[in-house]
Amino acid sequence: MAQTFESISDKLTAFVERQHLFFDDLRALFGEHDAVRAVITADIDRTSSSCGFAVPLMDHVGDRHTLGKYFENKSDQDVEAYWAEKNQTSIDGLPAVDAAN
Repeated sequence: MAQTFESISDKLTAFVERQHLFFDDLRALFGEHDAVRAVITADIDRTSSSCGFAVPLMDHVGDRHTLGKYFENKSDQDVEAYWAEKNQTSIDGLPAVDAAN
């Protein structure tokens, strides 16, 4: 049976923000991405999948470049101002990572 949560904060281990001592080491594990502000770690107890009988076949055509294009000519201050204005909560209303850091 699936288990859902109103908030997954009890399952998150840490928000490792940019000022954290280990941020650069953790960020390096994911390759180069624009405007990264945190790495989120979580304890995973179990994962599963459905049988997949009705799941359509899809091919990975490539990564989207929209984020990189938007931020390529922005300064660090521009990025931080954008986060402060636009990213105070998640799309489901949960508090976001502290954009001031």
